[in-house]
Amino acid sequence: MTDLQASIDFSIELGTLTNVDLFQKGYYQVRVGLKTFSGRVPLKVTCHEPKRPESHTSVSTVRNSAILQGIAVSQTVQVMYKNEELLLNDVFKFTVQMLLDINKLEESVVKAGLKLIVELWFAEDLNEQEDTMEVACSRVFHVNFTPTMGLHTHLPVLFDYFHLCAVTLTVHASLIALHQPIYNPKNPAASWPLRGGQMSTLGSALFNAAVPTHAYSHISKGALRSANYMYKTICKLLLSAHESLQNEIKRMAKKTLHTKRPIAEPEYRDCHTLLDTMCKEAESVKLEDDFLLNATSKIAHLCAYNVVLWQDFTETVTHNNRVKMVLAKEYHQSRVKRFSEAFFTQEWSKNSCLSCYEPSVNGHNDLTSVVRGSAYFNHPQPLPLTCVEIDGNQTNTPIIFEDIYKDDTMPATIIVTSLAAEKPTNSTWDITSLDSAESALSPDSSPPVKTKSSSRNNQLIKNTMPAVLNRPTKAYSMKEEDLNKREEKEKNSACPELLGFKRLTIDLSEVEPYEIGSLSPSNERTSGLKRRKSLLMPERRRLKDKLDTASLGSDYATSDNFSLPADEPVLDFSDRSSGSSTGSAVAVKDVNMSPKSEKSYKLANGVSKKVSSPAFTRRNSRRKKKIAATNSVGLNPSAKAAPPDQQQQQTLQVTHNRIVASRSEPRISSVGQFLVQPVTDTVIDFLTNKEDLKAKLAYQGHLCSDFATLASEVPYFWRTSNSPRGGLHLVICVHGLDGNRQDLRLVKHYLEMALPNERFEFLMSGVNEEDTFLDFKSMGEKLAEEIVEYIDCYCLQPTKVSFIAHSLGNIIVRTALTMPRLLALIKPHLYTYLSLSGPHLGTTYSDSGLVNMGMWVIQKLKKSESLMQLGMKDHSDPKSTFMYKLSEEPGLEFFKHVLLVSSMQDKYVPYHSARIELCKSATKDNSSTGRSYRNMVNNLLQPLLKNPSLTFIRYDTFYTFPTNTNSVIGRAAHIAVLDSEIFIEKFFLVSACKYFR
Repeated sequence: MTDLQASIDFSIELGTLTNVDLFQKGYYQVRVGLKTFSGRVPLKVTCHEPKRPESHTSVSTVRNSAILQGIAVSQTVQVMYKNEELLLNDVFKFTVQMLLDINKLEESVVKAGLKLIVELWFAEDLNEQEDTMEVACSRVFHVNFTPTMGLHTHLPVLFDYFHLCAVTLTVHASLIALHQPIYNPKNPAASWPLRGGQMSTLGSALFNAAVPTHAYSHISKGALRSANYMYKTICKLLLSAHESLQNEIKRMAKKTLHTKRPIAEPEYRDCHTLLDTMCKEAESVKLEDDFLLNATSKIAHLCAYNVVLWQDFTETVTHNNRVKMVLAKEYHQSRVKRFSEAFFTQEWSKNSCLSCYEPSVNGHNDLTSVVRGSAYFNHPQPLPLTCVEIDGNQTNTPIIFEDIYKDDTMPATIIVTSLAAEKPTNSTWDITSLDSAESALSPDSSPPVKTKSSSRNNQLIKNTMPAVLNRPTKAYSMKEEDLNKREEKEKNSACPELLGFKRLTIDLSEVEPYEIGSLSPSNERTSGLKRRKSLLMPERRRLKDKLDTASLGSDYATSDNFSLPADEPVLDFSDRSSGSSTGSAVAVKDVNMSPKSEKSYKLANGVSKKVSSPAFTRRNSRRKKKIAATNSVGLNPSAKAAPPDQQQQQTLQVTHNRIVASRSEPRISSVGQFLVQPVTDTVIDFLTNKEDLKAKLAYQGHLCSDFATLASEVPYFWRTSNSPRGGLHLVICVHGLDGNRQDLRLVKHYLEMALPNERFEFLMSGVNEEDTFLDFKSMGEKLAEEIVEYIDCYCLQPTKVSFIAHSLGNIIVRTALTMPRLLALIKPHLYTYLSLSGPHLGTTYSDSGLVNMGMWVIQKLKKSESLMQLGMKDHSDPKSTFMYKLSEEPGLEFFKHVLLVSSMQDKYVPYHSARIELCKSATKDNSSTGRSYRNMVNNLLQPLLKNPSLTFIRYDTFYTFPTNTNSVIGRAAHIAVLDSEIFIEKFFLVSACKYFR
């Protein structure tokens, strides 16, 4: 086997070491090294440190940086204070030399599996005689380096829970040279382990490479044919690396144009034209010796071009804060986009939160199984530097469902029914007071006795809404004819069918017809049951809609010169929260995607074009016909004009074909010809898998990754201004049963990092950490007093007050909000309430017998009044229990945002209790406990419905845990909201942090 040696240069800059929340004061340093995951690729790494300018030496430096056995060691600094930022400003140059298979040059580099190891070292005291530093934490990053595109990124490296600090890294890498392996006969131990026992030369690489049969068929001699093919391959790889580095300098020059350190653009070199010229010259040579002499000279010149350009590049970008900011924002956006995968969101009518939703009905569990088994989830989009512990993969990334409840035009109503065999009545109860509901549900109303012949007889609470607004059932892959039958049945029936509930007589002549796959009625007539307009994405489109620079976003595009032809639509998606567009996205004005509607899309040349939007349920049939449609019409100008729907299919298929063809051929655009394409095969494969998954699901919601912007926009530790904006935001964090003030430590820090421009003040409550088995009234009074004293002691004047509570802490917070002194002080400023697995309805109707038994044992041993109150065992009359009385007290309706996080895997807190919703067991229970439970749900939710300015959101989370005792009893999911860094980051970065902004 013939090999070539590749030289890849890395420039790694260590910026600042930030003390997020270190436990120990002392001396810290960072060590960085490069290795390979695959030991089969021969590889050598050398490291050196350029001369440091005196102005870049930190005053807190105890020891200078150094190189130890090929490992880069930063300055040693002393950490003394909270939130301290220490400048390192260390720059190290790594040179990686590896042997590549001549027939698979680029693939060999990618498969080498380079890994970047970043270690945090610590010592309490320094000893000059011996090295007392010990490794505290290590992070291993997979380097996603391609020789044609290089690598340029800036990221913060966060260490683990016990060493919570971060160091910023700026990494640049580029292919520098390709040449014959260097062999030193005087030092065989230092020579390369040759794969055939023979020395490989450039001549043997050129003349012995395997050549495709169709390549250079016009050259008669086989040896020259092989040499020309290999010569072009080597030159193309070197010129591609040169072109990418050249484009990166040009891009950074534009970004730094009006800064103190502008970057000058180098002399532009047309790599595509240069490659054509060199190949034509080589083909004209008829003698092998002359060819080898010419090829060796040209390849050496190309390597020299790359070396000079790389040196100029590193000199200009090193210690350039503007370059760091640009790269940091791009990396942050890519990382947030990666977290937004497998994060589903859906909007509902606010009244629908009163409905009874069981896991078997809402289908989240079944959908999760489909997603986990898909190629989309198991092969996520890679980051430039990916760490499994920080960025996650298919083995540790949770799947999250977000249900957003918004106001609609229909008033909140309740139907109190008895599904007996007798003819149902049409009584509708308006919940304007608790007395009317209680009287309807009291034993005096004499509900019919449940018998075997009428097993469905229940007293149910449900707001009226059409069946099309119900969550989808298990049948996510429902066929088109089934959907049409259901729609036809709803239109022909006297009223819409509500699954498991009594039907309300409604005149359907006043209700707007719905079309499967649309997000709004076909007309804009006002109706009491008019479906809400979604602020989310329009109908999901196939991959061909998205493969352009604008719609892929900055994280998928690497070249400013990439542009689609003028006849291809550029589709961009509006921000779901504000409707505005930022970065590379423009807003899509109309979200009505009914089959009859026409959309006007912006083309690359500025001309608008109208195309029709096909219905959602017709996607599968369209996909099967795309190849045939392209072959029949395709690029044939003489073909007859097709209908609008078929025209769109043709346009999208043409776009896909051109991009797929770009995998092997240079791209020809209106600007010029380029060797490197901004859309890589990895991106195309990932988006294809994503669209394939969407095609399998009839899920009515959307993936957050389809939105142009997400909640977090500013990178960690970067501020857009010198001082935080707005007033003081006081956030009170309350722990759960048998917890302490450090329980919500990660939640606090990741919220702070997600919103670096906010002025936060955190109160980590610890007044109840000594005893959480007291009654809730006592603990609530303590918490209220702690908050008042904290505000008075520090003379705080918060403009916003938010609460974050875990488990039992949620009941303590709601109890504290009933205290007049506290409520009078903070009521005008209440902003966001975040509940993490909170038992708002107690532990009644828990489906885990093991947990119930454990709670009973703890309650008996500890004589816990709080656990007794959670189980509604503190009084014989359910309406006299503490939990019922607390549900009658005001509290949650004073906030602007109420967020409830729950998980079906959490067995400590019942799923429905954490979500404040009816469960199936409660609807079947006609006892006083069941009636009281249903009243509690309405007592808590009705005030939220009556507040039009309140945003109510439920989150359903599915984790991936190894099988152990904690996961079996449900404890792992209960505490994952506190100690799972990936969940906390994903939750805040994608969605939740905007409710604290």
